[in-house]
Amino acid sequence: MKQSILSFSNLYNQYQKINFYIYFISLMLIPIGLLFSRAILSIGYIGFFANWFLESNYRHKWQMIKQYKAEMIISTIFLIHLIGMIHTENIAYGFLDLKIKLPLLLPLFFGSSNKLLKIIKPSVFINLFALSTLAATIAGFIKFEYVLKYQTIDDLRNLTHMGQNIMLSLFVNFSIFIFINYIYLNWFKSRIYIRITLFVCLLWLIVFLYLLNSLTGYITFIFLALFSLIYLFVVMDKKKFIIILFIIVGSCGVAFSVYLNNIITDFYKNETIDLHNLDKQTINGRPYLNNIERKRTENGHYIDIYICMDELEKEWGKVSSMSIFGEDKKGQVLSETLIRYLSSKGLRKDSAGLKQLEKNEIAFIENGCANYKYINKFSLEARIYNIIWQINTYKNTGNASAQSISQRMEFLKSAQFIIKDHFWFGVGTGDVMETFHRTLEKLSPKLGAQFRNRVHNQYIVEIVALGIVGFAVFMIVILYPIFHQKIWKDYLFMIFYMIILLSFFTDNPLETQLGVSFFAYFYCILIFKGIKTGS
Repeated sequence: MKQSILSFSNLYNQYQKINFYIYFISLMLIPIGLLFSRAILSIGYIGFFANWFLESNYRHKWQMIKQYKAEMIISTIFLIHLIGMIHTENIAYGFLDLKIKLPLLLPLFFGSSNKLLKIIKPSVFINLFALSTLAATIAGFIKFEYVLKYQTIDDLRNLTHMGQNIMLSLFVNFSIFIFINYIYLNWFKSRIYIRITLFVCLLWLIVFLYLLNSLTGYITFIFLALFSLIYLFVVMDKKKFIIILFIIVGSCGVAFSVYLNNIITDFYKNETIDLHNLDKQTINGRPYLNNIERKRTENGHYIDIYICMDELEKEWGKVSSMSIFGEDKKGQVLSETLIRYLSSKGLRKDSAGLKQLEKNEIAFIENGCANYKYINKFSLEARIYNIIWQINTYKNTGNASAQSISQRMEFLKSAQFIIKDHFWFGVGTGDVMETFHRTLEKLSPKLGAQFRNRVHNQYIVEIVALGIVGFAVFMIVILYPIFHQKIWKDYLFMIFYMIILLSFFTDNPLETQLGVSFFAYFYCILIFKGIKTGS
């Protein structure tokens, strides 16, 4: 018995010598998992938490928790949602939501481990994340451009391995400013080939952010760029240099406004045509269907006139094996995709119009491309046009199905309705999704069931789930570190925190594994940075 105890004691002592490396490897896996694999991400978190418990020394850890409770306050968000289970009806979904939010407890465990605070250098994990992002963007572009075929502007989500281009746009933004921060601090200390390499990596990430076609990503980048200019203006003595940068940025803003206005003007400029004096027959003598009431347009050309389905059906059968009355590869009605595509080119929707299409255009239509402009997947004009088209179609039809921008409007309407009925304490942690489904079914009957979701705004989701009382606590917890820790003095932390706060307006990062993991992980790495360096 005594020998067994001694053996266990020796084994435990050996473990204590290597448990730091287990921490280190686990924390290395998390940024890699964020970009490449949810399984790797989960292994990293499981390894970290398991090692924390095996490390024991709980009395000292409790003292650390009391010492650094201000830094750990973010973990309170998990507690708020746990309390929100009290008046939840859908218990199963509530526990699933809490499971997703488990990484929010990371600051509590991270700050209570003395080894982590004293030994681990934050720059290692920050740089690893930036390099992982760089590798993921290069791999995603190669897959998108050279492996997948017939990809258009609608399919740019395939640029990410993890299937969430909004989250990837946030990762890319953070990595861009990690590179900027590193270049700024080390420019004169580095060799010329290192400077060139860093600058090329930075330029690639900016280009990739543009390719991602994420409105959230674009808005975040603009805000971070402006913040960086203001930050430089405050901390640098070279005021004239910063003023010149502001002038350049302002000029770019004016130029883009003019460019945007031209696109909007062209969108609403319809072809000049007498809708009451249209041709009645095709050149083959078949009757046209002319619906002059709908007035839908594609690139300024009317969609619902000069349609001859008999000729389209016959001619389409010669060039494609897909049924014109079936669905395209995106699940849309193929005949509608075809009619919109022909309209976008100003062609009539008959055999003569269809014959003017190239073979590759047939493939694009089969894949769900409804406008020839979308073929150029890297066109800024096409991206802006797509957003305007969604808003205009929603305004005219009231149907937001398969339109991400328009769906957000429907979700916001439903959120307002829900908040009025559950103002003080919300619907409960587990009833958010179910409540949105019921409300959307009632308020937005045209919206397909597969498109019904919660509102894409973390702030509003918190109000819906926890009410105005819970939301007030949530905001205090979120904003407390900025003022208590004075993190506005830390450029990289402010960049990270601005990314999080901005993303809350356009997405729900705390409702997904990637979002909550990104938030919790880099909060820990950056909030405890000063403690580790002794500053």
